[in-house]
Amino acid sequence: MKILFLIQSNKINKAGLTTLWCRITYNKSRKQFSTGTYIKPGQWDKDKQKVLEDAENSNTVNSQISLIKQKLGQAFLMLQIQGESFDVDDVYKIYSGEDIKKEMGVMAVYEEHNTYYKKLVGREIKEVSWQKFENTKGHLKKFIQWKFMKREIKLSSLKFQFIKDFEYYLRTEENMQQSTINKTLQRFKKMINFAVAHDYLDRNPFLMHRPKVVRKEVVYLSKVELSRLQKNELGNKRLKEVRDCFVFCCYTGLAFREMSNLRHEHIVQGKDGKN
Repeated sequence: MKILFLIQSNKINKAGLTTLWCRITYNKSRKQFSTGTYIKPGQWDKDKQKVLEDAENSNTVNSQISLIKQKLGQAFLMLQIQGESFDVDDVYKIYSGEDIKKEMGVMAVYEEHNTYYKKLVGREIKEVSWQKFENTKGHLKKFIQWKFMKREIKLSSLKFQFIKDFEYYLRTEENMQQSTINKTLQRFKKMINFAVAHDYLDRNPFLMHRPKVVRKEVVYLSKVELSRLQKNELGNKRLKEVRDCFVFCCYTGLAFREMSNLRHEHIVQGKDGKN
């Protein structure tokens, strides 16, 4: 954390005084606040970070500067001892005597989300669906480390840009195709909806997000290829069944789901007496 005191020489009141500001910087984020002290611009030494000794109130102002530094240092140390993620706003809140509301982290909420849905495996969702949520959690964990060099970030810090950066990471670092990226983001979005529903998050960063359209090229078999498939001898019984189902769909035009729902009672006789 860096602490800097500064003045704005172009903003002087009628008494010829300007406000002394304090700026704290941590993790590339800034927080600037007024110290409540006014000084003459010409009596401020920005290099030594204090009022010149020949100033009328130099001892008082310089003592206040030292006290502010001390209190900010104590606030910063307190947050470090707690061992949880914090930002520059938290440092200022501790300095000014405010209570910090414990905020949920992204990975912590995702863990809670997955634990919640694991209990629904076999009841509302399948094991494979829950495992996909776990896979997405793994990608998210690696992304946070890659992007922020941290194990966790605050849930409240999520913005639309976070989603764009996550999408970029999946494409460039994980070498995913767009269809797989869309599915991964879709599962991440469910976690965000879970967080909003539990009042962990008051806004949804996915509100303006639209998945990129994926156009797949449909490949058709020729009559010769279909005939060759029918006549090909497969040594595996299971493969034969899959092949027969596929060929049946080709000739009937039924989708796989429609074909899998067929029952014996669906077979009726035609006018010629044949099935």
